[in-house]
Amino acid sequence: MEMNNDKRIILALVLSLAVFLGYSIITDKYAPKAPLQKVEKKEAEPATEIFEKSVAENKASGIAEKLAKKQTAFKEEIVEVETSLFKAEFTSLGAAIKKWELKKYGETMDANSAPVDIAKNQKNFPHVQTKLDINGTEFVIPFKPSVKTVRLEKGETGAVIFSWTSPEGVTIEKTYAFKGDDYMMDSSVKVLNNSKAEFRGSVVSSMARVFTDKDQYHKGPIRSVGGKTKRQNLKTLKESGEKESSWIGVEDKYFLSVFLPSKGSNYFWNGEVASKSEPSKYLLFWTKNVSHVSESAVTLGLPLALRPGESGALDYKLYIGPKEYDRLTSYGSGIEEAIEFGMFSFAAKPSLVVLNFFERFMKNYGIAIIIFTILLKIAFYPLTKYGLKSMKQIQQIQPQILSLREKYKDDKQRMNKEVFELYKRYKVNPLSGCLPMVVQIPVFIALYEVLLVAIELRHAPFAFWLQDLSAQDPYYITPVFMGITMFVQQKMTPTAMDPAQEKIMLVMPVVLTFLFFTFPSGLIIYWIVNNLISIAQQYQIYREMPHTP
Repeated sequence: MEMNNDKRIILALVLSLAVFLGYSIITDKYAPKAPLQKVEKKEAEPATEIFEKSVAENKASGIAEKLAKKQTAFKEEIVEVETSLFKAEFTSLGAAIKKWELKKYGETMDANSAPVDIAKNQKNFPHVQTKLDINGTEFVIPFKPSVKTVRLEKGETGAVIFSWTSPEGVTIEKTYAFKGDDYMMDSSVKVLNNSKAEFRGSVVSSMARVFTDKDQYHKGPIRSVGGKTKRQNLKTLKESGEKESSWIGVEDKYFLSVFLPSKGSNYFWNGEVASKSEPSKYLLFWTKNVSHVSESAVTLGLPLALRPGESGALDYKLYIGPKEYDRLTSYGSGIEEAIEFGMFSFAAKPSLVVLNFFERFMKNYGIAIIIFTILLKIAFYPLTKYGLKSMKQIQQIQPQILSLREKYKDDKQRMNKEVFELYKRYKVNPLSGCLPMVVQIPVFIALYEVLLVAIELRHAPFAFWLQDLSAQDPYYITPVFMGITMFVQQKMTPTAMDPAQEKIMLVMPVVLTFLFFTFPSGLIIYWIVNNLISIAQQYQIYREMPHTP
């Protein structure tokens, strides 16, 4: 996520901290590879020279010639696949995905909204497609599907097998195996050479997305290298020699498509240009963003050198669906790291787990946020009580502090020493009031990130006019009410300020109210409930406190 949001949230917290503390100490100081276009000599002469192999060296070159002749004459067949979660269309041309509609997610909040189609706008570059690479040239394989339709309910399984056999006897099978209640599929590519000649080439599965709109969140290729998630900036052209990846794919803010190769498989990923020093390894080309239309793609390839009678295979899993944290975590593959939780992910992840838990019972994320806030306030109550008591005690000894400052106004060192001794005598810590807010800052920012990136909160309604907790309040009612609760809390909070400083601080609730106008309404609900509970806690704590002489 871009830094401007982080700066804004941090600014809000710093200002809130100043309001909460309310004394002078605080006031003094916080391309991817383009959908795998063939490399042309005029654009990348050195790369083409490296990648190309002599036709004479490849005894299977006859397959390439025949594939090229039959591309235009091939009759396309459509396979429809429908489960409880998605509705898809595959074409026999490359076993490609032409449509992938997610039944649970609409493009908008409208009841009649069309479902999100991850394969939308992919006319020239199918979302997932299988090709045969021979001599550095890719050919779409004209498969024959095993079935025309697959319809599955929860608990059911089914599969479609796309097969093709060359006149020479080289057979390629591409399999998709589905579950009725899952976005994850088992997939495989199998090649059997029953010809009389050696077969050299690669079966390549590409995954492409076309993004036509701008977003502050990453859109494009994503991969896991050594347990770390890496994203490629679409605005730059890069080469990468990284090969060891546990999974690769393309993403946007809410949706993810990934290949998960089986461990120990012989494969290359994102490879189009072979290394001079190590011909078995491949480099990656990313593409530049052109006119805000980003064409992003990754590839998973099976390199083959099969003698007559030999076979080769690549097994992998394929996920195409939403970034649902609980679901992604259940796979145990680490793809949940594709969710951009930001710098406080250590707090965001458990926060989302807790929210999901309460939502399963309440069927409302707004109520889940309220329960979550109450539990946090209970957990932090001892710290809150300690901080408020210290602030109240400082307020009660404030006349003595002012007297010392006046007495030693010409000797700063002596004045600080005497004030410190006063704090020590009454056993108060001037910074103790900071603790409750400081501890809650990670939770606050984490919840902010959750509301912005968690698909579970996307279009999640609360009540009345708040029909999307991830969006701002359309009428600004909740931010205004939040400002009122902040003002009340500020008036109740003991201060050590002089009258001039105190008047200035009265402006802070107004500033923060305007600052929170564009924040997600779910975050405002959290802040309102937090303020209301804090007001009640302050009232009770101050009632129980004895008067300090």
